[in-house]
Amino acid sequence: MKKRDKVQRQSRPRSETPQSPQSQQSQRAIRERKPAPDDVTVKETIIDTTRKVVTYGGVDRGKLTKKQKADAEAWSGTTRERKLDAMMQAIKDESIREFGGDSIKAYSELEGMHIGLAMPSIAFEHLLDNDVWPLSTVAVICGPHSTLKSSLAFGVQRWFVRAGGRAVHLENESKFSNELYTSLVGGGSRKSKLPTVVHSCSSVDDWQARMTTSIASFKELMLGTKDEPGPGLTFPVCFCLDSLAGKSSEERAESVMKEGKAKRTYSSEALLISGYLKVIPREVVGWPFSLIFVNHLNDVMDPAFKGEKRMPGGGRIAYQETFELRTSKRHGPRRNASFTCYGIRLECHKNAIGECGRKIDLRMLQWDQPIGKNAKGETVFRKSFRWDWGWATIDFLSKLPADLKKRCRDVGFDLAVKMPTADVECQARCEIATGDKNWYSFTEVGDRIQANDTLMESLRCALAIQRRPVMEVGEDYAEQTGQD
Repeated sequence: MKKRDKVQRQSRPRSETPQSPQSQQSQRAIRERKPAPDDVTVKETIIDTTRKVVTYGGVDRGKLTKKQKADAEAWSGTTRERKLDAMMQAIKDESIREFGGDSIKAYSELEGMHIGLAMPSIAFEHLLDNDVWPLSTVAVICGPHSTLKSSLAFGVQRWFVRAGGRAVHLENESKFSNELYTSLVGGGSRKSKLPTVVHSCSSVDDWQARMTTSIASFKELMLGTKDEPGPGLTFPVCFCLDSLAGKSSEERAESVMKEGKAKRTYSSEALLISGYLKVIPREVVGWPFSLIFVNHLNDVMDPAFKGEKRMPGGGRIAYQETFELRTSKRHGPRRNASFTCYGIRLECHKNAIGECGRKIDLRMLQWDQPIGKNAKGETVFRKSFRWDWGWATIDFLSKLPADLKKRCRDVGFDLAVKMPTADVECQARCEIATGDKNWYSFTEVGDRIQANDTLMESLRCALAIQRRPVMEVGEDYAEQTGQD
């Protein structure tokens, strides 16, 4: 009987399911509910979404004297900004007394914060988005092997020497070429016999000690003493390391020599370099110094990062560099009867004070320079090298996008080129630079453009290159940057 009742209950339609008295009463009330009259309206809640402006409070002016009220009124109306400026000046003066003036600048003083050295090509100015090589900075030149990284670093040192400055080169790879270095750096003025000093380093520990000592020595000699005052911060100095990860640490070198082989261990060099780079960049701030680190650029082996590049020596350098210039090979040696040229592409991969991602093409020339005759009367030659900045100028200006070419034409600049891809025989015509309509080599036309100050000013304006003050060698750097 119970089983039959259960079956009947399972097969009973939903509508016939017995309901509780409470449920029946609820449904009866719903059926008997009358619709609301048409004249009854439902009240809507109005939410105020207007943005409110509140104050943090201030002085209760009801308790002020007449003089105090007059003083308080000065903080409103037309005198408000002047009062705030005076307040900020007082805060700045107090901070200078507490922390020193070298590290504190007012808003109006930031314009002259970056000063630097003139560069030999508007192509390089466009690359850095600055018309000078800024001082008090850290720069990295990196790339695969055989992409003229060291040669480019030598070329930058030349800018310092030619400007009346000095350079310290730390060789950290044991493959230094004195012919290449002396040719690219040059000798400065005829009266200068010691424009640079070259160190041969043996380890990470060694180059760090040498760089620290060199920077400290220049600071001490610049300032001098009461009895023997120095020249002051009146000339620029370039400190260049080639390369950042070229040698092992002394600890690793000792282990290898002791064991007779290398072991698989965590890179102590990366730790040493990272720790050093947290400290040394602050030593050039406020001084007419520039640190240049040459480094390698390798492919990332992880397939997940295919195409990515990395620099050895740890990632700390990326947080300290102002510029990161990446070199790549454009072509191998190309020869004619006069010289051999090597082409590279240079990318500004990172730029802390300008637009990054810009690229230019450069070439370095090599030729045999006659330097005299031997005892037999035979001509003696020496290998000579130089960066062809005139060529770089024309190559860059001839490849400008259409909008920038129009801007240049608007300031009276017009350029025609032929055989631009030949590299060796390429020629250009620029009447505003040469004074005629004849064809000349890229190098000659580019050099004439660079020598025309008026034309260069117009091109910088057309190309929107950021303008910076050029350091006046012989005058105090601190005064030129507004630190005093």
